[in-house]
Amino acid sequence: MALGERANKTVEVKSDRSLVTSVDRMVEDFLLKELSKLTPGVGFWGEETGRHGDRENGLWVLDPIDGTTNYVYDQPIWGITAGLVVDNQIRLGVTAMPDLGSLLSASLGGGCFCNGERLPQVESGEIKPYHLVGHGDSYMALAPRSPGKMRHIGSFSVESAFVAMQKLRALTTARVRLYDAAGGVLLCREVGCVVKDMDGSDWSESEWLGDDRVEPFFIGPADSNFPFGN
Repeated sequence: MALGERANKTVEVKSDRSLVTSVDRMVEDFLLKELSKLTPGVGFWGEETGRHGDRENGLWVLDPIDGTTNYVYDQPIWGITAGLVVDNQIRLGVTAMPDLGSLLSASLGGGCFCNGERLPQVESGEIKPYHLVGHGDSYMALAPRSPGKMRHIGSFSVESAFVAMQKLRALTTARVRLYDAAGGVLLCREVGCVVKDMDGSDWSESEWLGDDRVEPFFIGPADSNFPFGN
């Protein structure tokens, strides 16, 4: 759908100056209908249509097109991402990157897969000077303090998928909400990465279930040399 309707898209500027297209809304509406059929009684929180139902039986959180500006300008670096949160834990995560031909999925304790192949575990330890590390645009001012070579892709879902695929060693981000992050967080956890707040404490999805939580955090190898607390 996102590929097929790309040529017919309309584009608007939202109040936060980010872009949204008719295809963002189309994909989200489709996923809301299909996920409601597959998991009746489970709530839904999407970037474009907000919240539907409650989260007593679980909550789907999703971004129908993450990296909309890339999508608008015919760049291939964008994704469709979703996560299922049950009892304050991300239990399922999926990220599709249609232009790159990759579909990643993970279940809590069940590993992470790309196009049906299980991904290997990430080696713990140092981020070396030649390793690639993705940084969100709002974190760039702090990035020179961080190890590794800086990269900015413009899509959290793609960056987190690249960490899980070991195309990036780590990432930082500062402006995502849970609907952007949940799917990618589980992908990375299931290959052995840690998710940390910038003070080094463990990142907890239970604290991100409200609308307004937007804080910088890190995903990368355990026991890394990232400068937590500095």
